[in-house]
Amino acid sequence: MLTTTKRLFLAVSVITLTACSGGPSEGDIQAMMEKELEQTNSAVTSMVGADMANAMRTEIHDVTLHGCDELRDDVYRCDVEVDLTAPLVGRNVQRSSITLAETDAGWTVTR
Repeated sequence: MLTTTKRLFLAVSVITLTACSGGPSEGDIQAMMEKELEQTNSAVTSMVGADMANAMRTEIHDVTLHGCDELRDDVYRCDVEVDLTAPLVGRNVQRSSITLAETDAGWTVTR
């Protein structure tokens, strides 16, 4: 019984430490991308009007995180796959690497 309890404690500890690794999650990345995209869509709306902007709207359907490497404190290079619909292109899936930094305002793309 004691061995089973120790194994369970070890498994929970490993899961907890993995969850607190410090890098961005899929949800963090998707929220950051959607926030930036909403700002872009709003700028387009103010330039061309609501009717034209609806036809030019870009939409993120899903973000899949394939892994992150820490480059330095609170800066990560992450491989992501983004399923989106964009004007003239339609719906497609793109895979790329992005560099993200954690700030007081949340995760942001860095150059």
